[in-house]
This record gives sequence, C-alpha cells and structure tokens, in this order.
Amino acid sequence: MKSVTPKEVTGWSMSIAQLWGSGPKLTIKCGKCEATFQKRTPMVSNAGLPCPYCNTVNITQFIVD
Repeated sequence: MKSVTPKEVTGWSMSIAQLWGSGPKLTIKCGKCEATFQKRTPMVSNAGLPCPYCNTVNITQFIVD
C-alpha cells in the first residue's frame, strides 16, 4: 500500500472525543488524487489516514506527546 503526505490538513487541535481515545476530526486533501475528505484521527504520532477515493494512506505530520 502506497503512502503520501497530504497536500493540506485542517482542523482543531483538540476534541472532546479525546476523552475516549479518539482525536480531532480533520479535513484532509489527499496527496495523490487531491480529493478532500474528513476523518477522525487516532491519538498517535504520524497517523496514517486512508483516502476513501484512491485508498492511498496519507501520513499526517503530527507528533503526540
């Protein structure tokens, strides 16, 4: 499975969902097909979020301490 860096990532840095182990919902522009989609990111560093259109994994550049 191929992985890329997303062209754009926007969203809040925190979410109430973090109380249950889930991270904030991000809007991501795929680094391969440039489609825009929303996903809730897990609370791990450099999370990989698959694009629902081309199935390419977009690796975010966030570090969780």
